Amino acid sequence: QQDAGPSLYSASATGSIFLPTLQCINIDVLETDAIQFSKAEEYDNGRQMPNFIRATVISNVPYLISIMASGPNLSSDAGDARLMPVSVISLRDNISNQFVSITPVAQPLLVNKNNDVHSVYMVDAHFNPGWNYSGGQYNTTLVFTLTAQ
Repeated sequence: QQDAGPSLYSASATGSIFLPTLQCINIDVLETDAIQFSKAEEYDNGRQMPNFIRATVISNVPYLISIMASGPNLSSDAGDARLMPVSVISLRDNISNQFVSITPVAQPLLVNKNNDVHSVYMVDAHFNPGWNYSGGQYNTTLVFTLTAQ
């Protein structure tokens, strides 16, 4: 009989790795002063504010960021003034590069277009109340929602 040489044996082991979904959003309003209208053309055409908001996202999954207002109208210190709808505010999306009017219903604003875990978006704003509202301070709360896709 001939020696067949060393015998080869193999074995395998099975294991798994669990990576939780990681998602975090931070919103910074870069213009801290109230938006003021001081020229007739601003009342006529509105006021555009480039880089008004910085949205910083950390996510290890594809995502969508939606925007909505906390209510249909801005609150006001103008007393019995006509209610100003939140739709006078619009933000530029990165989906169609168009301005999206704010409503009290969530609307898509930003989607990830890369595989980066950390992304920063600069969002332009447009304010267009026109001439129909009394002078005063108007406020609203915007709600940004980060959703895994």
